Amino acid sequence: MKKVYSARRSLIQYFSLLLALALTLLLAFGLYSMWIYDHQLRYCSDAALGLYRSNLLTETNRLTALNQRISANSSDFRRLTAANLSQTEKLSLQYNLKELLNYAAPDEGLILLCSDSDLMQYTFGQKTLYQGMLTRDHQETAHAMRAVCMDLPRDQLNQWHVIECGSFTFLFNVYAYKNLRVCSALDLRTLASDSASSSQENIRLLFDQDGKILTEKALAEQKKLFDENSVLRHFQDYVLAHTDFPFLGIGLTCFMPVQGIWQYSRISMVVLAIMALLCIGIFFHMYRLMNHILIYPLHQVSALSQQLSAVDVGSVPQLEEKDQVEELNTLRESLNNLAAQKVRLQKQSDDTESEKEHALLQYYQLQTRSHFFLNCLKSLYGMLETKDENRMKTMIIAFSNHLRFIFHDNLAFVPLRAEMDEVKDYHRIISMDSRQPLILTEEISHEAEKCLVPPLIVQTFLENSYKYNGRGREVLQFIVRIDRLEYEGKPRLRIRLSDDGLGYREETLKWLNGSEAPGTFDQYHIGINNLRRRMTILYGCDYELAFFNGPKGGANILISIPAREENEGEET
Repeated sequence: MKKVYSARRSLIQYFSLLLALALTLLLAFGLYSMWIYDHQLRYCSDAALGLYRSNLLTETNRLTALNQRISANSSDFRRLTAANLSQTEKLSLQYNLKELLNYAAPDEGLILLCSDSDLMQYTFGQKTLYQGMLTRDHQETAHAMRAVCMDLPRDQLNQWHVIECGSFTFLFNVYAYKNLRVCSALDLRTLASDSASSSQENIRLLFDQDGKILTEKALAEQKKLFDENSVLRHFQDYVLAHTDFPFLGIGLTCFMPVQGIWQYSRISMVVLAIMALLCIGIFFHMYRLMNHILIYPLHQVSALSQQLSAVDVGSVPQLEEKDQVEELNTLRESLNNLAAQKVRLQKQSDDTESEKEHALLQYYQLQTRSHFFLNCLKSLYGMLETKDENRMKTMIIAFSNHLRFIFHDNLAFVPLRAEMDEVKDYHRIISMDSRQPLILTEEISHEAEKCLVPPLIVQTFLENSYKYNGRGREVLQFIVRIDRLEYEGKPRLRIRLSDDGLGYREETLKWLNGSEAPGTFDQYHIGINNLRRRMTILYGCDYELAFFNGPKGGANILISIPAREENEGEET
């Protein structure tokens, strides 16, 4: 025999295990993330510093080679020292050197040629210009650098120096030939700002010389990246990496914001994915348990409810499968008892409701004025007195068809064509019984003829028009238009009825279109009242009935009901 266990105790045990495992995994992940994050920060900072160091060395080596080539190998540069040059020759040589400077000038600095008496040529890099143009500040800087180059002692030539000149901080190198100087310079401020704007990680560069800050002074003072003795220290918001360039006489510090490094934490993401998979597996197992203990009973209740809604009242659906969980066995027995009681009560309710609806429909359909039958009998008697056998036969056939139709069991629908046959029989009766001509016009689509309708849905309004809307007219026309259409994705049958009589009075329209149902024993329009009640029983709220007068007079009725065909299983 299988062991029976408590669902509540099992649920507590599994949730306790899940909670302990989740806390353990989260703690392990947190410790590992802290360790790997620290290493990634340091690695990224060192890698960025190495890249900027390599770029700076490459650019300074290129500029050194350029100065050497111009001072030692450029014939145009050397010929400028000749004393017997004409002005034309001098301009031609300076033009050639200008072309060379424009091509070789660094984007973050400048190159200039000068003598002890003149600033011959200078070119600033694109990144040092103001909106792509030279300004007065550039011109003043060029002249100031000429003075620096000419005043530089010969023992300090061919070396890299640092100088603050106007809004620039230059790392420059000067080569000489006789009284001529060629100077290549890199603006450290432009280098620092360019790295900050091009870096996705917001990496910033800081240049210093012998502990003196050369670039990013405002940021360094704000974040206190240097202490009072100008010694670089670590700051909690940044990871710092520093390197020196002895032959350049400067130092380079790369500092990276902590919040910009998350994209390098890929290992942490892998660990997180593993944790997610573990949690998914645990939750899947928990789902199966919860499904069996909590969701499974709901499925059982739902299945039993569906069986109850579709099963014959003579049989009682039962849940036979037993379970290991004692609470589920108790629930199964309760559901079986409930199902049996529900079937029993449903049978009683269905029987009572069926008898009530049948009686109501029959009452509504048969509730009519007795004088119509008396008038028909009087008309037959009159035809008998006048020996009008042909009209008498037609009257008897039409009257018998009418009686057969109104005594039809109206719990069922009738085909539209049968309803129209009744309308024609009724039209023949009143045409032979009345001196007032009544013209019946039909416009019925072929699709609508197959639909099922409540009995007397058209005949009721033909009778009403004949009684109330045709007075005072020699000829009365009654028009029937019926078609089938789609409305909001559902098939509907639209019935439009109209006459050219006097129309409805204002108070009658309010009564017919009112939200409150008319009284059962209303003296007038009994047929309309009965039809409205029968349609409510048959369709519930899924029908529309509207009354109005036409622009030129005459009563108009619009009816919209669900379109049902004979092959849908309706009894006819």
